[in-house]
Amino acid sequence: MACVTLDLVAVVPKVYVSVAIFAAVVVVVVVWIDRPVRKQSIVQILQASLEGADIFAHQTDRDVAAEWIRCCVSATVVTSYNSRVYRIKQVHFDKDPSHTFMMYQRDQKEHMEISFAKYYEAFYHKTIANKYQPLLEAYPEKETEQVFLLPELCSPTGITEDMRKEKQVLTDVLKQLKVQPQERLTSIFSSVADMQRVQTPAVSTIQAWGCSLEKDPLEVQGRVLDPLQVCFKEKNYTIEEGNFTKYLRHTIQVPIKIDHWLVIYLNEDEDVLKVWLKSIKDIAQCAFSMSVAEPQKVECNDQYTGLSEILQENVKENTQLVMLITKENPKIYQLFKQKLCCMVPCISQVVKSETIRKRNGIAATLSRLVLQMNAKFCGPLWHIAPPGPEDSEFEEFRKVPFMIVGVDVYQAYDGMKVLGLTATLDKSYSQYFSESAILEPAWEPESWRASLSVHLQRLLRDAIACFARCNDSILPENIIVYRASVNPEDWPDVAATELEAVKGVAGITGSCANAPYEPKITFITIAKRGNMRLFYRSEGDPACKNPEPGTVVDDPAVCAGDVPNFYLISQAILKGSAIPAHFSVFANPANHSLEFLQNLTNRLCLMYYTAAVAVRLPAPVVYAKKLASFVGSVIRKEPHPSLQRTLFYL
Repeated sequence: MACVTLDLVAVVPKVYVSVAIFAAVVVVVVVWIDRPVRKQSIVQILQASLEGADIFAHQTDRDVAAEWIRCCVSATVVTSYNSRVYRIKQVHFDKDPSHTFMMYQRDQKEHMEISFAKYYEAFYHKTIANKYQPLLEAYPEKETEQVFLLPELCSPTGITEDMRKEKQVLTDVLKQLKVQPQERLTSIFSSVADMQRVQTPAVSTIQAWGCSLEKDPLEVQGRVLDPLQVCFKEKNYTIEEGNFTKYLRHTIQVPIKIDHWLVIYLNEDEDVLKVWLKSIKDIAQCAFSMSVAEPQKVECNDQYTGLSEILQENVKENTQLVMLITKENPKIYQLFKQKLCCMVPCISQVVKSETIRKRNGIAATLSRLVLQMNAKFCGPLWHIAPPGPEDSEFEEFRKVPFMIVGVDVYQAYDGMKVLGLTATLDKSYSQYFSESAILEPAWEPESWRASLSVHLQRLLRDAIACFARCNDSILPENIIVYRASVNPEDWPDVAATELEAVKGVAGITGSCANAPYEPKITFITIAKRGNMRLFYRSEGDPACKNPEPGTVVDDPAVCAGDVPNFYLISQAILKGSAIPAHFSVFANPANHSLEFLQNLTNRLCLMYYTAAVAVRLPAPVVYAKKLASFVGSVIRKEPHPSLQRTLFYL
């Protein structure tokens, strides 16, 4: 496996091998992962971001300590001495390379106290340059272990904003990351062949079990769901390859009307702003039948200190939207969003100064911006046509009030956990209730899960109450909850806390309404980490391809167990290999068939309003993830309740 070195990043290939039991078959799961690894160490990255500051003054400078936490916690890193991958749990400012630990010597079968600096020098020939750097604690493979790393020997993985600006660098990186299915499969075959040739501990273990490794991958049965129709205001179209962008010109379903809005801009942008705003109004009216009035314009050059006062003075009760034209500055972005999401509640939009100066692709850029503005107001852009009368189960489902709920938990760099919940309020899955909750701070799973249980119950109760307000006091009889980011090892905890909390909502809602209320709540979990890859090979074509959008696999060979489950590929992947989403039906008191849930899930993947394509997960789940991430990483507070009927976080 060769490491491909580029200017700012190295793309390091890794093969992960695990063993799973599917039905009566023991399966070796081989995952080929290419990781973009920064060439700079964490110390070098912090020195660049805190230019002029002493990055080792974290004991006395709170801003420096905060930057260490922001950069390191939850980051995935690769160590320079043995190329192992770790995820950082926390930063220990009270420890440095001179601190010692007890190292077990296998030869002498005894423990020896040694400092971290001497350990790396003795075993990896690494001389530690920065003796005041804090230690990083990583998540261990075993709960009984503790893993500490030195920042100067760790490089973060992932694509940064700086890389995205360098188009050629980004192109080169993506070329290495987006490996086509046949190339990926060939690499896996090569790795499996090496495992069969070389006597490794893994091979010895397999032989000790009395097993042998087959050279061909496991074949499973799958099927492609019927193509769906997308409905715009004027026409309906059959969706091809999971993409219907070209049909957006046929008028969105409910275009909004923006009469009162505010634009805050820099003086240097004044000359181009007038033309740019006229272009927005023209695109909105001509392409999407949206009415956008002339905005109130306010100049603000010192935006970090002047924004708060301007917003306080100019945002009125009838202000529908506030747009900020600014240079790229995370602090200004955060201040602007905090003010308009928490203190002066209003839909907001941030546009970079460089964007309004672009001339290439201006129509496409403005179209995306206008559609995003419409989506933030929950203005339906399209809907997916319901199935015909031949689908009796879907017909029966739609006859009674129902609600689709998306749930996710986001963990910020400092350990803050945020619960995001979104719920549909209509039969077209176009109107939403969105609410978040900041969970009680705790690293121990038992503590934060107890907080999650309480807040999940409250948020779901609020969603049901909002549904009733929007539907003539009618309560949903069927509720389907999609809980994202749950792996099989989390199932016992989810069952004991979240599932019980969801079930308890009915009793609380019924007692508040002084009437019995017994909705049927279906609870579906979505795996956080997906190692499964599915390849499709048509007859007469030896090359493997990505499965078609709408491909479902529920073959017992890979979907066995007490919990009904299935894999779904909803997207058309043109570059790289498709990653199927794995759904497990944890509770199903309504006795929905697995086929019905598969079809419903696929439909919901086409209802994410910021892109006229299928997304990997159902839209309510994507919205919940966006909400939790936005609250946890940007505003850091719970949003104002008046924004709950909007998609303000897009």
